[in-house]
Amino acid sequence: MQTQLALTAALLGMCLAGTALAGPQPGDLRVTDPAQIRALGFDPATDEVFLAAPVDDRALLAARLARGDASPQAPNPDVDPIWTSVVGTDFRFNRETVPYTFVSNMSLTCSATGEGYSAYANIEFPNDHRITWMDVWAVDNSTTSGVRVSLWEICQRVDNPDPSLRTVTRISPIIDTGTADAPDAVWLNAHVGPDRWVHAPTCSYLLRADLDCANSAVRLQKVRVLWDYD
Repeated sequence: MQTQLALTAALLGMCLAGTALAGPQPGDLRVTDPAQIRALGFDPATDEVFLAAPVDDRALLAARLARGDASPQAPNPDVDPIWTSVVGTDFRFNRETVPYTFVSNMSLTCSATGEGYSAYANIEFPNDHRITWMDVWAVDNSTTSGVRVSLWEICQRVDNPDPSLRTVTRISPIIDTGTADAPDAVWLNAHVGPDRWVHAPTCSYLLRADLDCANSAVRLQKVRVLWDYD
């Protein structure tokens, strides 16, 4: 009897854990304007959308760069890999009519005129790891166009497919190559933290790239997201 009660309690605990969303964190900002939610690519009727608060990561980046050879390029082979990368060919635009190409080094470009367009790429992380950095490689040779990259977390209950229970959080700052500048090839970084843990049972993760289309003058080459690395 005690064994049966223990098993029942364990199953109940699993069910309760399964209904928990990672959800927004204290300090995250709720987006309430329906037009802004649509502009971010989500549905105000079914999605609760949040934006992470800004993080001053200048000191963290300086400490990371100071490590030199101890940077992510030299991981410890005895532990889990500490990053996941996607390249331009992993992204897909939200509109089928957007003319795009994959140019040198698997870079993503687009040649539509007028408004900017958004492209998305799924990205996966090991569960219960803390996401830390997002790195972006791009080329921007335009003084009127650029690319902006951000990382999103989308969470739903595992025991209820009702889309009205979905929460969406932009968990990273936006990495922006700028529209007025033409920095050429860039490696840009943003710290995702603090304390953004991967919740694989209930959440999925995607990268969003907003491009001002300028043919090969603006190219998104690669995005890398790191975890458990400070």
